[in-house]
Amino acid sequence: MKARSILIKNGRVDSLSKNWVESFIEQNNEKIKKAKASPMEELRCQVELKTVIEWFDLLKENQISDIAPGLIINIDETGFGSSCTKNLVRKTVIIPENINNHVFYQIPRQKRHISAILAITADGSMLKPGIIVN
Repeated sequence: MKARSILIKNGRVDSLSKNWVESFIEQNNEKIKKAKASPMEELRCQVELKTVIEWFDLLKENQISDIAPGLIINIDETGFGSSCTKNLVRKTVIIPENINNHVFYQIPRQKRHISAILAITADGSMLKPGIIVN
């Protein structure tokens, strides 16, 4: 999409020859670059940046000093046994030049997930572990 928008802005509609992409990147290297993207299931990719920012803003607003340490719970989740992304290769993609974060590409969800959930409270108590299968 970025390449298409650059072409439209420049009033060009080029045909795509064998070396067209490499040439296009060289000609527009101040705007775009190549990067290696890792696979990520599409449902995880659909979380908007706005939602993530709102979540962390909410965490900053809450005053946890008034909450009993036994009620402050840190939960960690780990998936195992059914990852459909671990054997997939990274792909070369074209991205805006100013992007420096890790890049992902979407894949459809192909297998069931199994997750182990572990939780510990701020006073050091460990809650019973759980397993989620979906």
